[in-house]
Amino acid sequence: MWSRWLTYKHIKAYLDVSVPTLNKWIVELCFPKPFKIGNNKLYFDKKEVDRWMLQNKNKLSAVGK
Repeated sequence: MWSRWLTYKHIKAYLDVSVPTLNKWIVELCFPKPFKIGNNKLYFDKKEVDRWMLQNKNKLSAVGK
């Protein structure tokens, strides 16, 4: 089961995409940006990611992974 807060490592596995793909989605497709906790830990909010995926599934199939 996935936690509510996902690191880059976990989000890559959860969505089966690479870091460059995630960064491209953030810039080009308004994918939810990670937020910082502590000195250098970045986390994604799984609820925001799931909502974004549902709202953008047509865009993703058009551009591919």
